[in-house]
Amino acid sequence: MKKKKLFSLVLATVLTAATVLPCYGASTKEKISNAQAEQAAAQSQLDSIQSRIDELNSKKGQSEEYLSELNQQLDDLQNRLQELQDQYDAKQNELVQIQADLEDAKAKEEEQYEAMKLRIQYMYENSSGNGYMAMLFSSKSISELISRAEYIQKISDFDRDLMQEYEDTVDQVKEKETQVQEEQAAIVELQQQSSDQQEAIQELYAAAYQELRTYSAELDDAKSSESALVDEINSKADAINDLIRQAKEEEIAAQKKAEEEAAAAAAAQQAAAEAEAEAARKQAAEAEAARVAAAEAANAAAKADTDTSSSSGSSYYDDDGYVSGDANPTQLLIMALIVVVAIVYSMRTKMKNNSTSKKATAQRAERAESRANRAALTPIGEYAKIDRNFNAAALCEKAANLYVQMQNGWTAKNIESLRPYFTDALFTQMERSLQGYAQRGETNVVERIAVLDVTPLGFHQTGGEDHILLRLRTRITDYTVNDGTQQIVRGSRDQEKFMTYEWDLLRPTGTQTNAESGETKRITCPGCGAPLDVNASARCPYCGTVIRQQAQNWVIGAIRGIRQETV
Repeated sequence: MKKKKLFSLVLATVLTAATVLPCYGASTKEKISNAQAEQAAAQSQLDSIQSRIDELNSKKGQSEEYLSELNQQLDDLQNRLQELQDQYDAKQNELVQIQADLEDAKAKEEEQYEAMKLRIQYMYENSSGNGYMAMLFSSKSISELISRAEYIQKISDFDRDLMQEYEDTVDQVKEKETQVQEEQAAIVELQQQSSDQQEAIQELYAAAYQELRTYSAELDDAKSSESALVDEINSKADAINDLIRQAKEEEIAAQKKAEEEAAAAAAAQQAAAEAEAEAARKQAAEAEAARVAAAEAANAAAKADTDTSSSSGSSYYDDDGYVSGDANPTQLLIMALIVVVAIVYSMRTKMKNNSTSKKATAQRAERAESRANRAALTPIGEYAKIDRNFNAAALCEKAANLYVQMQNGWTAKNIESLRPYFTDALFTQMERSLQGYAQRGETNVVERIAVLDVTPLGFHQTGGEDHILLRLRTRITDYTVNDGTQQIVRGSRDQEKFMTYEWDLLRPTGTQTNAESGETKRITCPGCGAPLDVNASARCPYCGTVIRQQAQNWVIGAIRGIRQETV
């Protein structure tokens, strides 16, 4: 969102600067251009840094996700190590119990052994040293013998069973001890493996954490640079706006000065024209007088020659040639030449004076007609009483957009899409002009187009039509190039022209404007009935029928150039 807002601010600044006609001094123009260049450079840096911020945020997110996975693995390994440790501790407790059981068995063995020793010692001490045999033979009866034999057998069996039980117990305890020790060894191996995995994951975690810290530091630096660039761009925007306001003031002052100079020049031109006309009249009068005088002199000379020759007849021939009397032919020839020169000079002066007079008269008539037309206009605010949906601001905006489209189409030598917005006569005239360029192999390039101001001068109704007069103040660069060589043959791409036009817009009287919807209006082709978008093309793409402008819309009937200044 922040990026979009900043872009909108920059775009608004650029558009505002583009629409201000630079009639101001080169210094202000250069300052605006430099400020705009610096702002564009800062914006480019900002775009690069914001792209880097997006990249760092992505990498930081990936690192954080990777660290989370490693943390989960470490937690799993820690839980596994704890389980193994519990298993090891359980086996250790089991070993302790086994060793205790073994000690118990050994203690029982010792007790049994001591009991056996006591029995043997008793029998030995009480049977005269013959042991069990003495006990048997000392029996006083068969039953006693049998009883003693059974007793001895039971004692022997008991001792043997005890010994066997002890041996079995010892074997079981030792086997279980070995098993537990093996299980402990396996647990220790698993612990070592888990510990190694834990160490490896910890190393990966440390590297990933360091990478995350690096991304975070770079991200902080980038955000700091972003903030500084945003401040710089905003500062440049404020500076540009200040320069634009200054330029506007300079433009107004320059325009006022130009208008004053133009008025003074017009007055001087009119005075010069009147003086020239007066001088021409004087010259014509003088030439006419000279012609009359020359004619009279010639007549007088001829008459004198006739009289002299008839009265005296004086002529003679001498060594130098023929010599006439008072009637000299050279004098007559000179007089004739004077008459001819006077007549020619008088005719040329009269023709020149007539041409100048006609031109001045036409200019004065045109200015008078323009002033009369303007004086006859009704204020544009009154048109809402005729058409309640009429919007002067919207009409001016459409005219500005149409001017830009017209100039772009002119450069491209393709104005077909503009046909619906012009009368047939005006469109045909424009086409002929473009055909002339095409025949000469040239292109009239119009660039750096800006509409500075569109002002409705008023309206009038005549001949069943409503006419609205708009004044457009524009700026362009205008030059002509050879299509083959691409060399400039006329004009300059470095000179800016400030043009003032009057557009005569017309439509049938009684037409009402449709309520503005902000959407392109759909129509159907009058030739084939296909649905069309009149703003997209001036011809039906299906049958080629020319699509005229809708009745409720205005068309341009005339375009008059009022003023042109080249900077």
